[in-house]
Amino acid sequence: MAKIGSLVAPRASAGFLERYFLTPSRREMQAWEIDCMAKAETSIFTFDEKRKFPVYSWGQGPVVMLVHGWSGRASQLTTLVPGLLKKGYQVVSFDAPGHGEADGKLTGMPEMAAALSQVADHFGPIEAVVAHSLGGAAATLAQSRGLAAKKLVFISPPENVGDYLYRAARLFGFSHKVARGSQELLEKRFSFTFQKVRGASLAPSMGAPLLLIHDVKDRQVNFEDSHLWVESWPESTLMSTEGLGHLRILREASVVKATLEFLGQPEEEYLGTEPETLSGKGVLPEKYQGSGRLGQTVQE
Repeated sequence: MAKIGSLVAPRASAGFLERYFLTPSRREMQAWEIDCMAKAETSIFTFDEKRKFPVYSWGQGPVVMLVHGWSGRASQLTTLVPGLLKKGYQVVSFDAPGHGEADGKLTGMPEMAAALSQVADHFGPIEAVVAHSLGGAAATLAQSRGLAAKKLVFISPPENVGDYLYRAARLFGFSHKVARGSQELLEKRFSFTFQKVRGASLAPSMGAPLLLIHDVKDRQVNFEDSHLWVESWPESTLMSTEGLGHLRILREASVVKATLEFLGQPEEEYLGTEPETLSGKGVLPEKYQGSGRLGQTVQE
């Protein structure tokens, strides 16, 4: 059907591919994520004057922001929260538009970057950003537009977001012409070009040091992407893992430890996460209790 659509309805096929590319999936949180999220202070921000998205914070101190990837959620990076709190950081994360508990169905990397900048403007200045997958590309775009984080950690980041549009086209069997048409729709929608937001295009102007962590057998984002980041980013280091894939890497003790050491004083004794050690009162979003939506303060 896709091949027929490519021939008889290329414009409609390009529109379908665009919508597919802009539609993240949502998955339920796992038990290990809920404990830490229950202790977060939760507020609601408004994106583009209409879509609400939740912002979570723990502790007080210099701010480290955690940024999830495509089809991800803030809770996926909570393995880092206990160690960051021990170091005296305030940790801030959010569900990007169209993700987790946020409003919206269609979104894209430029909107993830804009949401990151919006939250950073509220909590800033930002000491560091730790980002997973597409969150790394979003953080780089935000950094190029004035985010000014002092350090960055990217875990499994794609270097060229546009590659994944053409990968999706091949998956459906669409022609290159359809993929190109979809690219034009996306670039018009977000007023950007894929080439200009590539990691290799933005990296040379980056002044903050970067730690890259990537699994050599990652099936979602090729390990070679991180080599492109390192080759283009002035001050960068690549740490490789093997056998952790694209998601399990977020829970790996050695990854958590390397991130903490890069961001501040090494803590040799810290080898994993213990969400139950978090202190302070938080409000567990109602959905995580079984029903309803989250909510506390609205930040316009």
